Amino acid sequence: MSLTTETAAEPAMTDSVASSPDSTQWLTEKLATDCQMQLASRQLLATETSPFQRIEVHETVSFGRVLRIDDVLMTSQRDEWFYHEPMIHVPLQILGADQESPLSVLVIGGGDGGSARELCRYAHVRTTVVEIDEAVVRLSGQWLPEIASGAFEDERVSLIIADGLQWLADNAEEAETTKEAGSAENGQLFDAIILDLTDPHGVAEALYTPEFYRLCQRNLTADGVISLHIGSPVMQPQRYRHMLEKLRGIFPTVQAHHHYVPVYGTLWGLAVATSRTLLAPAGQVPAGLKYYTHLQHSAWLASADWAQHLAGMANPADE
Repeated sequence: MSLTTETAAEPAMTDSVASSPDSTQWLTEKLATDCQMQLASRQLLATETSPFQRIEVHETVSFGRVLRIDDVLMTSQRDEWFYHEPMIHVPLQILGADQESPLSVLVIGGGDGGSARELCRYAHVRTTVVEIDEAVVRLSGQWLPEIASGAFEDERVSLIIADGLQWLADNAEEAETTKEAGSAENGQLFDAIILDLTDPHGVAEALYTPEFYRLCQRNLTADGVISLHIGSPVMQPQRYRHMLEKLRGIFPTVQAHHHYVPVYGTLWGLAVATSRTLLAPAGQVPAGLKYYTHLQHSAWLASADWAQHLAGMANPADE
């Protein structure tokens, strides 16, 4: 792993263990204006307020250790692969990734290391992770190390602590000047961009705009693929609709797929956006996966219309 820091990290405001193993705290997360989920925390293992957000790690019975940022559950030991596997392997298999194909992938966010771990399953994929908050990387590595499983120590992975928006803007300007790929540095165009982000609030809000998606497009190769989460068609139908509308205003092909992620408490939407017309899996599935298969891939991408109707959207094929 190569580690580059482009933003100065300020001292943390707090860094403490805040509860005893015998105490029980109910973590409440609002899924919609009239619906919320509660999860019992046996122990608050760590909490830190970075310059960007408040980060917590809790021990739970149902999900093992969970990562929570600004009161929103991000990932858990028990079920993180429901999110990370489709987020990564759907776009990589569209690209025809196998153990021999050299590909370059950019992850914006992803400080827990789950996306990088899945990308490391492909022998010739080079990964650049741009995470704004070093505290997410540090606390995840300390308390949930199995999620990254050593990915940030892999020589094929470059971890950059920087603002993803500014980094992409700088990279696009350099790439448009050179028009050629390089190593994991400015000036590179990527075969895939993974937006492994927190929810569209606070520091991440600017990464959910049409302007940002156009910036991503400038950093992609001609037939590159973006993979991202778009919220829940059940609990967040307006956000879900707006995300797809923004993407369809920029990319010729946008396809949602849906997964029940238990720790999120609802059906969750992911999407791929690309200039490609064919989204069928064409690569070699890595060994050791728990969820993704080629059959699942085809089924996921064939089953989006019902969710769009659920979210109050017209089927683009009917328009």
